[in-house]
Amino acid sequence: MKFPTDPKQKMQIYAGIAVGVIAAIVLIFMFVVQPMQATQEKKVATITTLKDTIKKADIDIKQTEPDRLARRKLLTEMIDFSNKYVLPPVLGNYQLKAREIVETQAKKMDIKIEPPREAGITDIPFRGTAGILKGYSLRVTMKSGAHKLLYFLREIETANPYISVTAVNISGQENTDPMNHIITVDIQWPIWTDPEFPIKLEEMLKETEPKQ
Repeated sequence: MKFPTDPKQKMQIYAGIAVGVIAAIVLIFMFVVQPMQATQEKKVATITTLKDTIKKADIDIKQTEPDRLARRKLLTEMIDFSNKYVLPPVLGNYQLKAREIVETQAKKMDIKIEPPREAGITDIPFRGTAGILKGYSLRVTMKSGAHKLLYFLREIETANPYISVTAVNISGQENTDPMNHIITVDIQWPIWTDPEFPIKLEEMLKETEPKQ
């Protein structure tokens, strides 16, 4: 795109770009950050329930039939939650699976992204989750318009409602590509504090099988 040389016209273009960047930030806050914050309480409630479930599941194997069936049901639900929503390590590395999720979605939406980078593992700062789950964050930098970014993040969260966007940074490209922005987002997945916990769940489930 060739920019005009007249100072007034330049100022008008720069002002329009600035408004576009501000609008993008507002849109992201309204349709990504706020909805995610609104669903955090539901996520916390579910995770807290999981914590209670773990305690209930860790009981003596000698139990009555109704207790055995109830325990089996709870363990099955926990395994299902783990398989669907908790990021698994691949060869001891969480980044491989996280990158696969992000890059697959970006490719579907024709969004150019730089190679994602690990942003760290942190405690999940909500009540009732201490000791069970941690948060694994991946930093993704892309060139995109605001609306495409919104759809990108929405698709990722729709696939896994326990994913959170923990940081967003937007920089305009007024001299090269004013219709798109350089956007960096930190995307966080829940991970088990103990990577071997899913295996332990499967073992506990086997213990609830009827005695032959």
